Amino acid sequence: MPESASTPPLHTLQVLPTIPPFLTVGVVNKVGRDFIGLLVAGIVNASIGADAIRADLASRPAQSAWVSLCNPRHVISIGTTVVFDVLSVTQTGQFVSLKGALREPDTGAVEVVGYPGQPRKEVAVAEEAHKEENGKSTAKRKRRESAGDAAGEEARENGTKKKKKKEKTKTKKRSKDE
Repeated sequence: MPESASTPPLHTLQVLPTIPPFLTVGVVNKVGRDFIGLLVAGIVNASIGADAIRADLASRPAQSAWVSLCNPRHVISIGTTVVFDVLSVTQTGQFVSLKGALREPDTGAVEVVGYPGQPRKEVAVAEEAHKEENGKSTAKRKRRESAGDAAGEEARENGTKKKKKKEKTKTKKRSKDE
């Protein structure tokens, strides 16, 4: 069958790795209560079933969206650019489709998690920290670590120094009490 303007040549699809799993980016074109549909590179269909979406993202059919229970600003709806894991690639003739997942913390709306290979955005870090027991101090530390900035490094060093100083003070106090 000859290639036409409406049928992309197969070599166009060589931009995708051939062996899953791998991260890719797509734009949401359909949202259902049990799936998210996307287009990758404007031509490749991808689907993410509800069973492959992490528990903190909940379907909101009235909004035609999936919304994070941890961060209401993390909304996946039509037009949202999403980072997702590709679990399988299926080719039938000239048609290619992807099956994906949103299980990992580095997957979701790009405006929240950032693009693959870039530092994670602050909101995603806060979302992850929300799940941890240590609360605000953990969230601040993770933001500094993900940013990799000098201020973050300095704050970590100062935190360690303060901790050691407290331990010395406690030890001296115990010695005096005995």
